[in-house]
Amino acid sequence: QWEGGVRRPYLEEQEYQFSLATSGQQFGVAALGALNLVGCLYLGNLLASPYIAGKTLVGLLGFVQTIYPALVAYAVAFVAVPVARFFKVKADNAKIEARNRDRASWAYALQKAGGEVQRKLMGAKKLGTKVKVIGKDDIDYSSRESATDQELKDWDKKFGSGS
Repeated sequence: QWEGGVRRPYLEEQEYQFSLATSGQQFGVAALGALNLVGCLYLGNLLASPYIAGKTLVGLLGFVQTIYPALVAYAVAFVAVPVARFFKVKADNAKIEARNRDRASWAYALQKAGGEVQRKLMGAKKLGTKVKVIGKDDIDYSSRESATDQELKDWDKKFGSGS
């Protein structure tokens, strides 16, 4: 992995982004959430006034009075969900950063290791690059035929067909 013109000898885990929105867009959403909360508090204050309290309103005002709890729940969720997600992403990124630090320290330790460790690493690298090609003889089961048919063919191969 390349960073700053230097190739790192390990794969670094990428941190999560909170949002792809620009800072201006994020500010607009935060302002909208704040305005929504303030509007709900103001509406609740109006609906709780002594002139209206205990009375059933009709028409649009009655509808607003009926759905007021849902409006408050929406306003709170509109703010609370992103705030909770922000702290979750922040905690996850702290864990990723710690894992990346661990990888860097292990990579450094391997680079500074003595000749014996380097020799073992080169041997392991050679073993890891060998690829076995799977042939027909290596396949035990295929979904092209039923298991019973395959077992019968396997039986015939081992013990002859009987003819």
